[in-house]
Amino acid sequence: FGISKFAAYGKGLTQTGAPLGTVSYMAPEQLKSGRNVGIASDLYAMGSVLFSLLTGAPPFEAENDIELVARILTTEPAPIHTVRPGLPPALCELVDQLLAKDPANRPKSARVVQRALLAIAPPEVHSVFEAATRLARVPIQLSAAELSSASTRAPAPLASPQTRPQRGAQEA
Repeated sequence: FGISKFAAYGKGLTQTGAPLGTVSYMAPEQLKSGRNVGIASDLYAMGSVLFSLLTGAPPFEAENDIELVARILTTEPAPIHTVRPGLPPALCELVDQLLAKDPANRPKSARVVQRALLAIAPPEVHSVFEAATRLARVPIQLSAAELSSASTRAPAPLASPQTRPQRGAQEA
């Protein structure tokens, strides 16, 4: 989604406490003060991404960032079922909770969101959730040479499942 900064905070330089992120996906508390961010802000962003994926547009839109910030801070997002009828009610409830203005009204953790999504998802995709959870726990180890060359070259294309080396296999 990219990163945007408010021009009011300086000429492209980040500053301590300055909001940093894509405005459309930033939580109200993050827009008020960059110091009040935490898991609840991340969950709000997740709700914004889910809303966008399910409807084709972010929960709030405006002509400019100032108007967008005002809308995020002062208006409620449209309930997702009104924008995209036919979605499972439990999914609509989850997205609406993730977009709550008050962080205390959002799910308490990413684990709670994961469990809610698993409860909504058909059984045949549960293995995808489980695989993603396992992959998220695998540390990525790069040598010093790989780290230095990674910063000077374009990223390599992702390997297809057929060409991806098996876990634990030695690289040539």
